[in-house]
Amino acid sequence: MLLQRTNGRNLNHFSVYKLMPGCDVWLDTQTWSYKAIAIYLDLGFAPLKIATYNEVPNEYENTVQVLKGKMRDDKYEKFVLNAE
Repeated sequence: MLLQRTNGRNLNHFSVYKLMPGCDVWLDTQTWSYKAIAIYLDLGFAPLKIATYNEVPNEYENTVQVLKGKMRDDKYEKFVLNAE
């Protein structure tokens, strides 16, 4: 699953953003990191529905199904609503 910084809000404390202002920041993560994914959402990252990273296609539809049973309802809803 891939997430991308969307608008920079709340990222003043995110060290990569401080080092690379104005640059796109992408995160590659796995569904078992669902607690970290919730934090990334709060930092202003958004899930990408369609993307390829290192020649590996994103599996958004599978991810949504897995996270539905793992994440808190409010975080899962935020994940789905913010997906680009």
